[in-house]
Amino acid sequence: GPAGSNGAAGPTGPPGPQGPAGSTTGIVFPYEPWSPNITLAHQQVIPNRTYYNLFISPSSGDYTDITILIDPSSGNNTKTISVGVYESVYSTFASIGNIPSNLIIKGDTTISGNNDRKFLNISLDAPANLSANNIYFVAVSCSTNDFHLSKHEDYQGLSGPGVGNRLVYELNANMPTSVVGTLSSSDLAYYFRIFKN
Repeated sequence: GPAGSNGAAGPTGPPGPQGPAGSTTGIVFPYEPWSPNITLAHQQVIPNRTYYNLFISPSSGDYTDITILIDPSSGNNTKTISVGVYESVYSTFASIGNIPSNLIIKGDTTISGNNDRKFLNISLDAPANLSANNIYFVAVSCSTNDFHLSKHEDYQGLSGPGVGNRLVYELNANMPTSVVGTLSSSDLAYYFRIFKN
């Protein structure tokens, strides 16, 4: 015979379990100032000096790691390398805008042996919570005198009207919690990549 009509819908079932909380910071975009393919020069990291490179955060969120590019000129001695993220403040230093101020967080690693030309990833001690479109500084320091970083060679030896507008600095201190003392303009515009792992 013919099929019967559909019966009435049953009652709504109980709600399912609550799902895990979603991210509150959204997507954290990695940042690198340029391709590592154009780091055609290198420079020594003088022991117990800190080298600062300015960047603008592309997104808001927690950044956990920094990658740097070791140059083959580096020696085989055991060395402790530190990276960090600093806040910035406006200043009239050298007639430019921003300089590093307070350390947000840093991370350290110890390496030895033949380092060759390779990427070195260093995890920060805790996530650096950054805000999109704000200015920050990445910092690098080392404990020994046989460490060289790959850098952008076109930044070196500037002269003429633009020489006072550098946004790369060095300080005679090893990753201080706040920048005190005299900053110097630096030629060490090194490659780095900051990201969320």
